[in-house]
Amino acid sequence: MPQGITNGTDAESWKSGWVFKKMLHSAGSSPGIAKAQVALHRNAAEAMQLAEQVLNSDPTSSAGHRIVAEAARILEMPFTEMMSLEVLFTNSPRNKDVAIQFAYSLGATGNPALAETILGELYRTNPTDNDLAQALKNYRPQDSRPGGYEALADGSGSYRDILRNKEEAVTLEQENRQVKSEDTAERLIRSMKRV
Repeated sequence: MPQGITNGTDAESWKSGWVFKKMLHSAGSSPGIAKAQVALHRNAAEAMQLAEQVLNSDPTSSAGHRIVAEAARILEMPFTEMMSLEVLFTNSPRNKDVAIQFAYSLGATGNPALAETILGELYRTNPTDNDLAQALKNYRPQDSRPGGYEALADGSGSYRDILRNKEEAVTLEQENRQVKSEDTAERLIRSMKRV
């Protein structure tokens, strides 16, 4: 508040004047937002440029950042999308749709751990939300056992690589062969005598 304001009436008029200026400012950016929204469907680069003009006058404009994020997604600019979604998420951290989009963009830019953290926090406050549960599941590791799958996926490994006990896997494979080696036959005989 300016120094000259001393009583409650002056403070009220100052606050209402600020609010009025903010309303005029956002109303002034509405034509730019409307132009950017129309441009988004035919030319994403033009839409981004128009939205950036709005953001030059109002850096916290949610509508401007939404258009920049969508245009960046269309133009395959993941870091630009992530930065605008970050502003949107900072402005409204409880907005589920923005949080999910922000998490996906974080994952696309190489930060799935932060994406999982954000979704986890939001899911803790809304444990019955299926959309959040699915988005969170997309960032959780599917299998906690280490190693082996990469070699199997590229064709250089075998199924033994993903088993926990490779020696046991080899033994089981040999026991199930129709023609057994002498060592395998002796082991089978010893194990049968124990039982």
